[in-house]
Amino acid sequence: MFGEHRPLPAPPVQPAQPGQRDHIAQPRKMLAETGRGISLYVPIVPVGQMRARHGVANGHARTYKHAKQRRAEETLTAYLARHQPPEPMDGPVMLGVRAYLPIPKSKSQKWKADAQAGRIRPTVKPDLDNLLKHVKDCLTQCRYWSDDKQVVEYLPRTGKYYSAIPRWEIDIVPTGDM
Repeated sequence: MFGEHRPLPAPPVQPAQPGQRDHIAQPRKMLAETGRGISLYVPIVPVGQMRARHGVANGHARTYKHAKQRRAEETLTAYLARHQPPEPMDGPVMLGVRAYLPIPKSKSQKWKADAQAGRIRPTVKPDLDNLLKHVKDCLTQCRYWSDDKQVVEYLPRTGKYYSAIPRWEIDIVPTGDM
């Protein structure tokens, strides 16, 4: 029901496989509060925001989210809610989002090594805009800020990457801290 608040189920934790490395340093802890903002490490496969669905029920038009989109949102929100700040950030913020997508199994070993090293970047769906929308909506829902209109700039290295360990890496920096 709209406006109804219910606790979200805790997502399953997938341990990193030992010995795997990226072109980025070892994965950070789930949350690191620095003097410059908040850094989050979320060990789930990144997905983008899907288009709203439209239909007719009992003669009335309605708009709704696809079940797959709802589940993806609930999973990401459950991780983010664990570290939600006591008060939403106020004022302008900069957002850094690095989406590490799984390396396709169908590719050659050389291609996989180049992707792991960062020499090949994803040019496949989901597109970066939809990944950013998905993260921003979940961060807004968890009250990291009052409204995603507070995001005035994206941090360097915001983008899509390949990794043997799919994950989100999210940085939120108030602009006054730069």
